[in-house]
Amino acid sequence: SSDLCSLSLWRLWRWRRPSADGGGRWQQAISAALAIAAALLCKQSALLVLAPPALFSLAQAQAEPRRRWQSWLALAIVLGLIAPWLHHNWISTLGGTERAVVTSGAAEGDPGSLDPRSLIWYPRLWPEQLGAASCAAGVAGLALLARQQIQQRRLELEPGWGWLLGCCISGWLFTSLSPNKDGRYIAPVLALLALLLARGWWELGLWIERRSGARWAALLLGAGLLSGAAGTAHAALNQLQRKPVRGVQEAMALLRQQVGQQPTTLLITASSHDLNEQTLTMLGRLQGGRIEARQIGRAHV
Repeated sequence: SSDLCSLSLWRLWRWRRPSADGGGRWQQAISAALAIAAALLCKQSALLVLAPPALFSLAQAQAEPRRRWQSWLALAIVLGLIAPWLHHNWISTLGGTERAVVTSGAAEGDPGSLDPRSLIWYPRLWPEQLGAASCAAGVAGLALLARQQIQQRRLELEPGWGWLLGCCISGWLFTSLSPNKDGRYIAPVLALLALLLARGWWELGLWIERRSGARWAALLLGAGLLSGAAGTAHAALNQLQRKPVRGVQEAMALLRQQVGQQPTTLLITASSHDLNEQTLTMLGRLQGGRIEARQIGRAHV
């Protein structure tokens, strides 16, 4: 879903570019529509990230006759591709969304849409998700870039960076308004933030090179790569070593004794990193068991 969101936003930006820069072509509008439809069919929560820039582009296109027709064709393609899925799943979509987003968020103690804590809920997770060193160096580089432009009394962004920044802000804002603050909802925005941080790293490297030479800039880049690799490996190792909640194994063993080899579905109302449908399904299938866990309100295929 994250990759498809990034692809959708990139194709959308390619189409939005001025005609003199190669934008505004029919094939670009069609490819953007196909990418958006694929992202929505893969994960419906992608709508939180894609809807604001897509609607902004749709409104902006109405000023040009050719782009107007292209935008309406793209909209028709998106609706045409997701309509068959909605036709078969509209009941589960409406009911499941209410249970998985509103009810589940309230049960897990997440702040509501109008709670001021919602605006800082995801940013406080970014150092852990993206790496504290990567965030610190990236933000420092972006601050240097902003200071440089302020000193030169100009505020100019290279082509595409304004679009990227706007998509990051809108994606973070609309995702924060969701009552359910699960970390997976912000995942599409993390890929965009990584690009911004990379720009900050580049600017920081240039600043160090101007003052201390290319060797120190290369050392900074190497240290950043090692830090990012170490953080990723540490997070993956923690996931591999994660153990089920105490008592769950015993409960699943007792359930297996009761149902034997009969196919059984275990319904759960909420999940966490330690206790979720994947973990329970794994325990239910031990020793030839046929127990499968499913979370209420989540669509399964």
